[in-house]
Amino acid sequence: MLDSPAALPEGRTDKQVEGPAAPRILCEGWRFLPQSFAIVNQFQALALAEMGAAVTVRDLSYFGDWQPVTDLLPPPLEQKLAGLPRFDGIGPLSGVVRVALPFDFAARPGVPTLVMATADAGTIPEENILGGVSVADAVTSSSARIYAPSRWSRDGLVQSGIPPERIDVIGHGVDPTLWRPATAEERASAREDVGWADDFVLLSVGAMTENKGIDLLLQGFAVFLERHPQARLVLKGTDALFPSQDLVRGFLSDLPTAQQHAVAERLIYVGANYPFSDMVTLYQIADVYVSPYRAEGFNLPVLEAAACGLPVICTAGGATDDFTTGAYALPIDAEFDGGRRMLAPSVQSLIAQMQNCFDDEGWRRQAAIAGPALVAARHTWRHAADGLLRALAADAEAQSGGESVTEPAGEEPLRLHIGGKEPKPGWKILNIAPGDHVDFVGDCADLSQFEADTVDEIYASHVLEHLGYAEELPQALKEFHRVLKPGGVVKISVPDLETLCRVFLHPQADIHARFQVMRILFGGQTDPHDFHKSGLTYEFLRDYLSVAGFREIRRVESFGLFEDTSTLELGGVAVSVNVEAVK
Repeated sequence: MLDSPAALPEGRTDKQVEGPAAPRILCEGWRFLPQSFAIVNQFQALALAEMGAAVTVRDLSYFGDWQPVTDLLPPPLEQKLAGLPRFDGIGPLSGVVRVALPFDFAARPGVPTLVMATADAGTIPEENILGGVSVADAVTSSSARIYAPSRWSRDGLVQSGIPPERIDVIGHGVDPTLWRPATAEERASAREDVGWADDFVLLSVGAMTENKGIDLLLQGFAVFLERHPQARLVLKGTDALFPSQDLVRGFLSDLPTAQQHAVAERLIYVGANYPFSDMVTLYQIADVYVSPYRAEGFNLPVLEAAACGLPVICTAGGATDDFTTGAYALPIDAEFDGGRRMLAPSVQSLIAQMQNCFDDEGWRRQAAIAGPALVAARHTWRHAADGLLRALAADAEAQSGGESVTEPAGEEPLRLHIGGKEPKPGWKILNIAPGDHVDFVGDCADLSQFEADTVDEIYASHVLEHLGYAEELPQALKEFHRVLKPGGVVKISVPDLETLCRVFLHPQADIHARFQVMRILFGGQTDPHDFHKSGLTYEFLRDYLSVAGFREIRRVESFGLFEDTSTLELGGVAVSVNVEAVK
């Protein structure tokens, strides 16, 4: 079975985990390109290394005449990326992660292998598969698992002929230390420098190909511009890799002549390679990011824009549904063309959402806070790397013939809701104080009233933060592990310290929002038990659980069990970290 990053000794940070327990991961793909597959490969590799994996790399061939581009990343990250050791073919591997085109579905013999594959529109064409073979032939002759970056892509892979049980969905991410909001002063100064101080700036980034919906964006902008002559459209292409500028010119020429001239006067096209720091500035100083796409495997620029505090307008029903919410994104109505597996965004809906975004300055301010907080809490490269490690571990266990534990027939399950107040059939409530619907009175750090291996499931929402992080919290988790049956599941929700800190420090958070954050961090203090002693993040909680002996630790969006603090939001931002683990 694949080893997870080792639990942290006392006093250690999670920057490095050394020793034989560290998994050795080979990352195969592209580096040093301003292209999405290269960005995914290199940031996943860096995140895996940051989490303690021993990462080696194998650079795969670029397309055609593509050439490596240096100085895209800030120097420290570029040095780390360049310093990753190349695979020498010697020694055992814990797993292989492959990100490149054409898709190579071959598994490395005896090693769990994950291959990223996307399906934007329709199915995967044979020219996108190594050797030009059919999807069925490529997959049936290999034991590799395939991971898709979105549910939209997964559906396309299934339609292409890949069995759904062979596919994991592992989303992409951003580095929130790089992709971040600007302060009000930084934003105002940068907009003044480029002459946009009085403009309402709409931004779109990408290859400018037809699937991006740039023709629809130009049509919508032409109408929006008639109402708002101070509007400006900025398109950032990638001329070093794609004929982006020629595509934009073609789409512009399709507009009526009068609109062509009006749009051209307020259109800025940038095709040169931008360092990521300049891309961040571009996101930070725009007013809204617009993506009326027809089909995308993931649409990474939408996530980058949100991380930088930029409100988003994007097509509903596609890949971005996995990571956008109404807290920072306005949906464009679109019809689904099942035959081509493509979306048809409504230009009228696009125009209406442009107007809604322009009119609602309060929503834009809220989105500037909600976007970065939600992205940092759920969609970083560390989240992606954690998903890769879990998928590799599951693949390794399956290859070794591991079997899950089944419930003995006729035995009534015992499910404990710790700290609960809401009665629910099949659940017993344990609380530190007696009260209505309380079945057991006791401290969650002392479950001595229960025998070992007798509890099927434990649920605790906003309980563990009340325990001291040095002794009480580790003891409680050891007790959870002791009383659970083998294969039993623990479901835990706690306030997310990382998200709360980001909301508190956001330049647009007012005193009311900051007071609410303070109250969540330190407890309501309405009774002697309503004080918080620990601040937890997913990484902290994962390591506490690992030390207690839990496995298959994963973050989830929600549990769908109780109406409680696990779904708590502050200004549209979810502020809980929800985790499941198995004994």
